[in-house]
Amino acid sequence: MSRSIVVSRNAVVVRWLLMNLCKVDEVQLYLEKHRLRAGDRVYGQLAADAIHELKAMDVRYFHWQLELPVHLQGTVLNDSDLRELKPELTECQPDKSDISDDG
Repeated sequence: MSRSIVVSRNAVVVRWLLMNLCKVDEVQLYLEKHRLRAGDRVYGQLAADAIHELKAMDVRYFHWQLELPVHLQGTVLNDSDLRELKPELTECQPDKSDISDDG
């Protein structure tokens, strides 16, 4: 059975994901790849190399993002700020550059 795993050291990201996902099975501060299984869903703000590794493991990855106005940079966002800023989750899909023609 697939699991939903939040990976982030950012308390704002974790809080938002816990409030907005239907189910969270686990929260990790750092990506623990050895604990993942094919079909798992990971949510967070991972670097491109980690995302590529997840794709190779057949783990779905959803990237948390928001546009942060300059006047809010460096501040701790509250729930009201997050509702107004409307963070988004975007599933990272393989693109054509990830597909080899080497048959």
